[in-house]
Amino acid sequence: MAITLREFIRIRVGTGQPRGRILTMFLRAFTAPTFAAFWHYWNPVYGYLLARFVYRPSRSILPRPPAVILTFLCSGFFLHDLPLIWLPRFLQGLPMPRPLFAVWFFIISLGLIAFESLGYSMRQHPPNIRILAHSTFLLACLSCGYYVLTIL
Repeated sequence: MAITLREFIRIRVGTGQPRGRILTMFLRAFTAPTFAAFWHYWNPVYGYLLARFVYRPSRSILPRPPAVILTFLCSGFFLHDLPLIWLPRFLQGLPMPRPLFAVWFFIISLGLIAFESLGYSMRQHPPNIRILAHSTFLLACLSCGYYVLTIL
């Protein structure tokens, strides 16, 4: 039997006040020893939905790398581009932009898979270096995403 969303959040970020749970989420994610571990702690609500409805079902028929890519694409488009950018623009009668989050998250998934296949870990580095590495990785992937969208 699958665990509930409430149990999932408690496992990932603990109990207590929402502000404390958000701080815990940021600290655990940005000080995680690997890029994959960052996503393990980042946004437990989306993590629960994606694990339960995208990653696990796709993982039952696909190897890990394509399942990870599909999960990140679904997150980028369905949980970010569509509700945050496309729906508001549609309701305002504005043209649809290119799917920035989907492209950005696709690039993140490729980087995550590459670092994972290389066995890259930051366990030996202090938290401030991990925070810098995760921030740099996210910004580098975003820059690549912008570049990709400018050449398409």
